[in-house]
Amino acid sequence: MANVIINRVTNLVTGVDREPQPLEIEIEDVHIEGLTKQVPYIIQRHRVDSNGNLLYLLPQEPIEIQEEIPKTIETTEITENPVMVNTPTQIPIFNEDGTQKQYERTVRGETTEVIDEPVMIEVEQDGESMEKQKTDEDGNLLYWGQVGTGQMINCTMVELILNQKQDPEGNLLYYKEVTETSITYEDQDPLEVIKEDERWTEELAPALEDVEQIKTVKFEDQPSVFTYDDIINAPKTPLTAEQEIELLKSENATLILDSLQKESQIESLERENATQFLNSLEKETQIEELETELAGLTLSLVERGVI
Repeated sequence: MANVIINRVTNLVTGVDREPQPLEIEIEDVHIEGLTKQVPYIIQRHRVDSNGNLLYLLPQEPIEIQEEIPKTIETTEITENPVMVNTPTQIPIFNEDGTQKQYERTVRGETTEVIDEPVMIEVEQDGESMEKQKTDEDGNLLYWGQVGTGQMINCTMVELILNQKQDPEGNLLYYKEVTETSITYEDQDPLEVIKEDERWTEELAPALEDVEQIKTVKFEDQPSVFTYDDIINAPKTPLTAEQEIELLKSENATLILDSLQKESQIESLERENATQFLNSLEKETQIEELETELAGLTLSLVERGVI
């Protein structure tokens, strides 16, 4: 007997005879000795056609697929749809009298306009060097600021003007609707052929199929495949010898029926059984002939008094 631990989320067995962890439950006094379960598993077998011939995969060339795609292009060919773009353009600014406004270009220089940054120079006084604010010829204090250069610049503003787009050679561009052909290639499933097919070669891979089989597993070998229901419905007492025999018979019957589902094997078994049956009939005929001869010999010996 054992205490079985089961995960609440997966509903599967996670341990035996230990303390349950969070999200686990414990089922006490489970008779796990000899506990078995039938579980499905997948195998791959060579696929056969309706006549029992083995099939092989013949690769196919990809199919070319052409698709017409509408597209708008820019061209110098004249159409009804010019390509228009916004172009930054300088626009002159005028005074009220119609003359263009101008401003004087300035540079950083010395000015008498009072600003926070005075022009400082070093001078010597009484044999010592000291800093002193610079003055002009008239004794006015000088400051660093913007001073005019006498160069006048015209005032303009920038506006976005809608103009027809041009190519690098200066040709006007227009929109044109065209259709382009797109070519793609789509992979195709391989054909299934038999050895008698003229296209068959030794390099062809076999065509495989998944087949579900049933196997019996023991709790001590694979406890993780057992569920809560399996444990709850497990026998509370050990199985008797008769019960174990019945269980084995049931499991063997299931395995035999599953293996006989293969059509090709069934046909092969039927042919073999037919041959064996004919052979057995021939043997029975021979036995009957021997028994008849033996009976005649025995009767002859009795008549002669030998036996």
